[in-house]
Amino acid sequence: MQIGGDDYYRTALERMDDAQLLFEDSRGSYSLAMYSAGLAVECICRAFIWKVNGEFDGRHDLPKLMKQSRILQHREDTLR
Repeated sequence: MQIGGDDYYRTALERMDDAQLLFEDSRGSYSLAMYSAGLAVECICRAFIWKVNGEFDGRHDLPKLMKQSRILQHREDTLR
């Protein structure tokens, strides 16, 4: 099974939902919420990278992923 940009995008949305639920949990699972939110950011970067060049780098280097994804170069309305 090959994983692509759409898979990373869907996973990012799932992790954002997880983060929201954990954050709103009355027990205060803030560290897990932050971890899940970080995974969401990583996945959305990977989705954008996949759209640009279809490459996958297994390292979890968020600054590098942000740069490779070119996500900060997109207009806000194209990110929705």
